[in-house]
Amino acid sequence: MRFCQAELHLVCAYMHTVVMKWDGAAQHLDGIVAFLAVARLGRLTAAAESIGVNHSTISRRIAALETSLGGR
Repeated sequence: MRFCQAELHLVCAYMHTVVMKWDGAAQHLDGIVAFLAVARLGRLTAAAESIGVNHSTISRRIAALETSLGGR
C-alpha cells in the first residue's frame, strides 16, 4: 500500500500523539507502583528495595503522582 504525503503526515502526527500519551502513562505507572509498594510494605526503604531503586526515587515518584492527580 502506498501513502500520499498528507496521509504520511497524519500517520506520523497520530503516532507522535500516542507516544506522548504513553510517556505520561508510564510516569503515572511508576508512581502507582511506588505507592502500592509503600502501602504493602509500610516503609519507603522496604518498597525501594523490592522495586530495586533508591528510597528517594520512591519519594519523588509518589510526589509526582500526587502532583499529577492534583494533590499537595
